[in-house]
Amino acid sequence: SRLPPGLPPPSLPPPSVPPPPSLLAISAGKMPVPPAEYLRPATAAARIGYEDVQELGNFRLSPCGRERLPLSYAPHEALSIEYARRVVDYESLRAFETRDGRGWGLCCAKRLARGAIVVEAVGRCLSEAEFAQLGNKYEHHEYVVSFDDAMLERKRAVGDDVLYIDARQQGNMMRLCNDSETPNLKLMYWPLQRGGMEPPPLPRRAFLVATTEIPPFTELTWSYGVHYPRPWLSRPPPSARGKRVREVNSDDDSPKPPSLPKFQKCNKWNKTAGWIGCSRRLGHSGPCSTTVAGRRPRALS
Repeated sequence: SRLPPGLPPPSLPPPSVPPPPSLLAISAGKMPVPPAEYLRPATAAARIGYEDVQELGNFRLSPCGRERLPLSYAPHEALSIEYARRVVDYESLRAFETRDGRGWGLCCAKRLARGAIVVEAVGRCLSEAEFAQLGNKYEHHEYVVSFDDAMLERKRAVGDDVLYIDARQQGNMMRLCNDSETPNLKLMYWPLQRGGMEPPPLPRRAFLVATTEIPPFTELTWSYGVHYPRPWLSRPPPSARGKRVREVNSDDDSPKPPSLPKFQKCNKWNKTAGWIGCSRRLGHSGPCSTTVAGRRPRALS
């Protein structure tokens, strides 16, 4: 019917719009609540407090310590066309704060295919002497990575001084990739170490590569290696802290801790996980016989 002149049309209720499927899944408890925000590389570097040197790449400091000298690579050290096509757009990586107390984490805003090259280990390259000057405290090595022990020995034998990559103050988004016992990324040395008539050139670059298809905004993780201390593995979960936990009784077959002087000989693990953590993680039947002074960096293995 026609309305009298001057009267506004009646307001109709807005149409019912169903929420997105992701919100329905969150409300139903079928997926974790996403972080409050995802940070792009430049924003993450400014927020966390490091310099993003992705464009510069790996570098050394000049003898005076004032000039950055980018590493020069031979033609065979550049990614081949086949592998260059797999490189993920760096700007699609995101940093986020984890909800379980592990600090910052890394994810990608795009779906990653298996074999995708996610990010390169980038930072200041350290020689053996420069690494020794860092000291023995954990915080001095927290964002320093190295090649695995066997590769380090080969590189030392020929005088290759690209042994350690320090991403504490200058690095890229790789420094936010957390450790995991079930990682979805693995390390790839470049050039590839393939068998043949002649020994392959030693690698001076390392990349994180997806081991499976990874959905968008899934946390990306890799294994820091056997030398990396994991004290949280010997601690009770947050829900059990402050509560009575299972006691070790006489029927338990766990090894008994040795005397304190022997316990102190375990330089590698006793200050982090304790002797029990050492024995269970590394399979030691007694005190760790390795007397490596100080910490070990994350192994590029």
